[in-house]
Amino acid sequence: MRPKRLAAGLLAFAVVAGSSGCLFHRKKAKASAPAYPPSPVRIALLPPNIPSDDAEMRWVSLATVALLAKEAEKAQDLELVPVWQVLPVAIEALGGSRTLTDEIAAYVASRVGAKWATEGELKPGKDGVSLLLDFIPAKSSAVAYRYRTETRIDGLSSNLREALDQFLRYLIARPLPGKDRGKLAIDAGQLKEIAAALDREYGWFASAEPGKADKAFAGVARSDDKLARLLFNPALYQTPAAQPAAPSRQRVAVPPPEP
Repeated sequence: MRPKRLAAGLLAFAVVAGSSGCLFHRKKAKASAPAYPPSPVRIALLPPNIPSDDAEMRWVSLATVALLAKEAEKAQDLELVPVWQVLPVAIEALGGSRTLTDEIAAYVASRVGAKWATEGELKPGKDGVSLLLDFIPAKSSAVAYRYRTETRIDGLSSNLREALDQFLRYLIARPLPGKDRGKLAIDAGQLKEIAAALDREYGWFASAEPGKADKAFAGVARSDDKLARLLFNPALYQTPAAQPAAPSRQRVAVPPPEP
């Protein structure tokens, strides 16, 4: 009788184990939410290096800083160190040179209390410019992130936005809100004015003439006051007062004279 009982027991175990509601059935673990940075990550924006004999690329290098700031100011998990705090520290570290290295970028980041700094290279490409953008950590224990592409000047905003989005994914941070508009985030004419004003204000390539960026500051502040205060020291410039709304002209119905 024992063999029959043993066979019956094994059969019963097989039926229980094979049923969908068996005791050994494990529930699927729920996917956990991404662990975003607990506080915004501070980052310093620096102009990309350019060939020393290419004067035309100077405005593009400084325009890259303005465009990066324009895109990065939207990031929920990034905190931009104002450019007016970053560039003087970089100039002090570089002396007469304007060629940034990973070491200097990391030094500038640590001096301004940032965890990361940008450092890159711009040079003429086949159909526009060749862009290399590195995100350099202030601490040597972290690993840098690199973005490289070939683009046209009018496509810089899209590529810089893509670089920032990739870097945010690298940090396991929230992506940039909104959509890529596929064009420069700042009008090309105004962008050249901003680049020239940044150059005069801080003396990156030209001789420094601080305090003369009123026009550029006001032009940026009219549409983006936050960006203006990131690029230029708000202690030196004032946001233009809002223009009062023009009085509306309403037609008043005049009743006809009584007969």
